[in-house]
Formats: sequence, structure tokens, C-alpha cells
Amino acid sequence: MRQSIAVECPHCGEGFVVVEPESHQQEEESNSETPDPITAELLEWEEADLLDPYTGNDKEIPVAQCVKADIRIDGEERSFTFWYTPEYGDFKYVVRGQLESGMKSKDIYVADNELFIINRGVPRSADKQWTYLDRNECTRRSRLAGLGDVTADPAHADKDNRFRISLDEQQQPLVDDDGGVAEDLLLKVAKGLLVLQTAC
Repeated sequence: MRQSIAVECPHCGEGFVVVEPESHQQEEESNSETPDPITAELLEWEEADLLDPYTGNDKEIPVAQCVKADIRIDGEERSFTFWYTPEYGDFKYVVRGQLESGMKSKDIYVADNELFIINRGVPRSADKQWTYLDRNECTRRSRLAGLGDVTADPAHADKDNRFRISLDEQQQPLVDDDGGVAEDLLLKVAKGLLVLQTAC
């Protein structure tokens, strides 16, 4: 229903009604559906063996680093494994974690040194295991996880339902030369997995 308000011209006293355009109202309603952003805290982490994240692949995926981490997300402790695959052509990171629907994975891609995930995820209102989420749903989930902008995916310019969700992070090792872990990256990747692989 459109919002309207009766006002009176300050110059001539004539009354009229101002009606809010539907597009603005729909955008506000869409924005109001987004719950508070989820919180995440890195509890523990350790480097792990450099095993291929997808052992069933025909092509071996070279792994430079692997980290196992316990992360508290909205008060619930979850375990994740992160792989850094800088020499692999398709994606640069893989994350895997135990969610309500079972063990789930997500690949992280890079373009111009900026990391992103694609919009393949679990829909909220359809009886599907996954779909390509529309721009509004991607934006809602990105806000929920504290991620970045949603943009059209130029790698699939012939399709109007493919988007990239920026992580607002640059490609970097999971563990730097001084032994420090890329905490912000781990937290964003974990939250990205959660919001895309569940019907949140």
C-alpha cells in the first residue's frame, strides 16, 4: 500500500496529497527485512595439512596453505576449514564448514586482486537445494554478513541472474610471514558461507 500525506500549500492555502512512489516504498520494505548483521569472533586457529579440498576432481588443486578455525557466529561456535589456492585458475580460496543442513563449501574468486563470491545459494522461499539468488536477495545477505557491493558478473554477461558479492578484501595468504592469521578474511569468508548456504 502506498504511503500518502495531506499537506497545504504555504502560499495559497490549497490542499493537496503527496503520494510516496511505490519503488521507494518497496525498497524501504526490502531493506527493513534485513535483520541485524551477524557477529563473528575468531576463537582458535591452526595450520593444517595441505590436502586438496576437492579430492574427487580430475584436476589436482594445488594448496599453498590450509587453516582450521573455530569461529563463534551469533553466539554459536562453528568449525571451518580454509584453503588458499593461489596457483589454481578458477578460484583462490575454499571454505568448508558444518551448517544446519550439513557440511557445506564455498569457493572464493578474485578479479583485480579483489575477492568475491558468486550468487549461488540456498533460497528462502523455494523448495530447492540452491539457485542463483537475485540482486535484492544478494544485497540483503551481503548486508547481513557485513560484506561488500553486489555487481553483475562480467564473466556471465549473457545471463541476467549472475552476480558477484564483494568481500571488500584483497587476495592474501591465510597466514603471513610473521605467523599472523588473516582474521578479517577468515571471518568474512565464514559469514559468506553461512548466509549463502542457508536459507537465512
